[in-house]
Amino acid sequence: MHHRMNKGVLAVVALAAVALFVLVGPKLGLAGVFASEAEDFTLYDRRGRATTLSDLRGKVVVLDFWATWCPPCRKAIPALAGIADDYAGRAVVLGINVNENNANPTKVAVDLGANYPILLEGDAVAEMYGVRGLPTLVVVDREGKVVYTGSGWGGSKEQQVREAIEAALE
Repeated sequence: MHHRMNKGVLAVVALAAVALFVLVGPKLGLAGVFASEAEDFTLYDRRGRATTLSDLRGKVVVLDFWATWCPPCRKAIPALAGIADDYAGRAVVLGINVNENNANPTKVAVDLGANYPILLEGDAVAEMYGVRGLPTLVVVDREGKVVYTGSGWGGSKEQQVREAIEAALE
């Protein structure tokens, strides 16, 4: 019995430490200290233009893993366009299309308001980043470290992404 209680206490302490880091870490600039290196990749847009993540060093990068058939992904696009506008010159949004069955995902994204690059056939990159659900948003800081990852859209997700960008710009 005593042994189980110790594990329970340890679990509570570990959970509290994680919660504290998640809540306070970005404000203290700690996220970058513990962040993992973003996997580099090159993907292409509809016109065959290459985008390589490491070429964007010095800017904050938001990766949006999405598909046209995913309703929350479609809802996220106008908000991400707003983020692209608000942080133009300091942050870059990249739409990474995955698991697609639509012949023209770029047209769908643009019709929904995308004003940022739509990169195609991103399934291997999604695998590298451990994407399990759509949309998944990843914020990479100016040094190329992942400082935020979140799945789904709605609630406070846009605010979380904006806060991660702000923290990465400090």
